[in-house]
Amino acid sequence: MSQVILKEEKKYSPTAYFSSEKIDLIKNLYCKDANDEELKLFLMICQKVKLDPCARQIFAVFRKDYKTNKHSMTIQTGIDGYRLIADRTGKYAPGRDTEYGYDKNGNILWAKAYVKKMTLDGTWHEISATAFWNEYVVMYGNKMSTFWATKGHIMLSKCAEALALRKTFPAELSGLYTKEEMGNLSYEEKENQSVPEEKTDSCIENPIMKNQIETIQRIIQLGRGNENKILQWYLTKYEKNTDGSWEDFTALEGVSIIEELIKVKNKKTQQNKKTQKEKLCSKIQSNG
Repeated sequence: MSQVILKEEKKYSPTAYFSSEKIDLIKNLYCKDANDEELKLFLMICQKVKLDPCARQIFAVFRKDYKTNKHSMTIQTGIDGYRLIADRTGKYAPGRDTEYGYDKNGNILWAKAYVKKMTLDGTWHEISATAFWNEYVVMYGNKMSTFWATKGHIMLSKCAEALALRKTFPAELSGLYTKEEMGNLSYEEKENQSVPEEKTDSCIENPIMKNQIETIQRIIQLGRGNENKILQWYLTKYEKNTDGSWEDFTALEGVSIIEELIKVKNKKTQQNKKTQKEKLCSKIQSNG
């Protein structure tokens, strides 16, 4: 894994893409079991595919094998995340509708999905991939999971489309899997007492952290702003009780507030430098 990081870190820099506050948030909420290299790899993948873990677009899933007492990390997204990554290339178009194969009793056997890609000469090509029911269906003992029992066509279609997209855009999607594809693996590991410890809870409902509040206050102080006025403005923006405090915000809202305050502070700093430069130039001209 360290070799992968060394190879990629020149191109992708998580500290340049994410604020230090957001990295701390991701570490504390989603990657508690990650070591430094795993966290760095996850952040680089987030940067590469431009997906936000706090918006539930991408997940770091940790599975622990209690027989070996070791855990492994897989990076997952949903089919919408896959489509978004492909669409950003400017060379993607949805293919025709998914085709299905059935046995004599009408049970689904396979699904074939299609994706279109434009090559450098401007020609569109259609790529297909097939997902087989028995390789992806999630079973709990002899009982099928609710989603697969009630929405089998949709679930298998998503798996087939993910295969087709990864086959079509390997540079963008290699090493990234959809949660639909990994569902069967999760259960098999559970059966073998390798319990998947998924850290995918959204930070939308998690309360703002103490270090986030301290960061907000420090930024305001450095920018010589009025904390009470700024607090009231954000309470109104996020439709909170106007008698509230910073503790009324969520962790995700805290990230947004910090990023906005940093942008405002940097803008003010640039304006002040510009003003000082103009004054200096004016003074030099008057003395000349």
